[in-house]
Amino acid sequence: MLSAMRVARKAALLGLPALLGLAVGGSLVLAQQPQRNVGLSDAERAQCLARHGRVLIAGFSGNEVCALPYADAGRRCTSGSQCAGDCMYDGPAPRPGQRVTGRCEALQYGFGCRTTLENGRIAYAICTD
Repeated sequence: MLSAMRVARKAALLGLPALLGLAVGGSLVLAQQPQRNVGLSDAERAQCLARHGRVLIAGFSGNEVCALPYADAGRRCTSGSQCAGDCMYDGPAPRPGQRVTGRCEALQYGFGCRTTLENGRIAYAICTD
């Protein structure tokens, strides 16, 4: 499978617009990059910060988003059902079948790389941009 960096480099060499990739069932699914650099309005930014959110950049698009915190952020977990968001794992690669613990995700932000747990085992790892 091609890495996202290799796909981006190939696109640049071919003079193509930036591409996004997602591995699905062993295949690489590509999509053209969305419109870039859309910022939050001053009112949206103020409302986000008032709710203890963080203004972040949404992946490759460069758009600003408000990432609100989950109330149970950082709590130890073994499954997403124990969290308001997902149960995230960020430790070393476990041995096959090894049970591990994670922490409830901190922010409602769907971009970047993440590894989730279900029943104490890795459910999936994905990078989204």
